[in-house]
Amino acid sequence: MSIDTELTDSEVDRRLFFRALCEDKTGTIIGMSGTDFAEKHSWWLWDSLLVLIGLAAMTFSVFYLSSVQLQVAEVVRAFGDAAVIAGFLALVVDRPLKRRLLAEAARGIFKHMLGFEQQPQIRDRLEKIALQTKLFTRNRHIQVKIEPAEMGSVTVTVRTEVDLVNPSPTVIPWEQYMAFERAERATALGMGLLCSDSRQNYWCDEPLKPLNGGGVLEARAPRIEVSPGLEYRLIHQHKQLAPDDFYVRYHVALPSIGFEVSVECPEEFEVEVGPYTGRAKMAWKYDGLLMTGEYVNVRWCRKVDAAVAASPTA
Repeated sequence: MSIDTELTDSEVDRRLFFRALCEDKTGTIIGMSGTDFAEKHSWWLWDSLLVLIGLAAMTFSVFYLSSVQLQVAEVVRAFGDAAVIAGFLALVVDRPLKRRLLAEAARGIFKHMLGFEQQPQIRDRLEKIALQTKLFTRNRHIQVKIEPAEMGSVTVTVRTEVDLVNPSPTVIPWEQYMAFERAERATALGMGLLCSDSRQNYWCDEPLKPLNGGGVLEARAPRIEVSPGLEYRLIHQHKQLAPDDFYVRYHVALPSIGFEVSVECPEEFEVEVGPYTGRAKMAWKYDGLLMTGEYVNVRWCRKVDAAVAASPTA
């Protein structure tokens, strides 16, 4: 399948606007390079430099020129006053005001960005994802251990670690949790947080409790305040009893960028993991994005059963 990379002017405008739409209040765009970041944040350096030049001109006119050339001193001082005022307004008023106006315009214009008439339900969901996604996760590591149990079943023990990121400039509340269908026969082994601010660290051994009439079992950790600039590492462990020819799906509660799955099991088992972009023996890696509700799929079966299912006479 070929992809046409030539874009019309309207498509370019929409993509540039979407880039601006995804910019948070600090000027950061998720996924941009260091060069882009430097260019995006260089404005405050120039504005600060303008203020410093103005202050220097005012000082020079007062202490050096006032005793020699009064007319020149007045001109230099007027230039210094103007530079200080312009730089101060640019720092305090201009940029924040433009950013606020852009955000307000984005909310009204988003509906027209797709370039065609989309169904309202789809359009509203896309708008909600673009404008209201404040937290995301990345670098998810999933360790799966499969051990034979009673006849025809296995015990699956899972440990997951993932980084929680707040790209916004505000503190956002978050509550770590895990939930299972009762039929999954799961047992919670604990949840924890490792934070660069050690005062927020915790380990929670809450057992799974019935929810929604008992069909769903859930455990929740203490609510935390996710601050921008801090590092958060979420950990959770559980185990479950499952058939020896089965699968599990690990859904993500927040958008998740990249994951690795490593599986430990007896040689008699065959394992598949998806999606993935690379594999090395019993480790799978995925560099893409999983949105809320999407999942990592892990399947396993005994090699004898796999061979029988693949045979023409099966």
